[in-house]
Amino acid sequence: MEATTLSQDQVELSWDEPTNTGGSPVLKYRIFVSEKDRQGSTLSIETSDARTTYKLKTPKAMYGKDYIFTV
Repeated sequence: MEATTLSQDQVELSWDEPTNTGGSPVLKYRIFVSEKDRQGSTLSIETSDARTTYKLKTPKAMYGKDYIFTV
């Protein structure tokens, strides 16, 4: 996964589609967001389709902090 900062309140996430889907097409993805080195809640976002990019609008309070994004 790659995260590119577009502005103080927007990040674009991109990733590779899975090489093995078990024979079923991917219809959508679930993205998990958590602050690095901090335990607590994890944000879960479900995409509306199978595109492998997602623009995430973020509060400015997130700017300058490290986050972990997983799909």
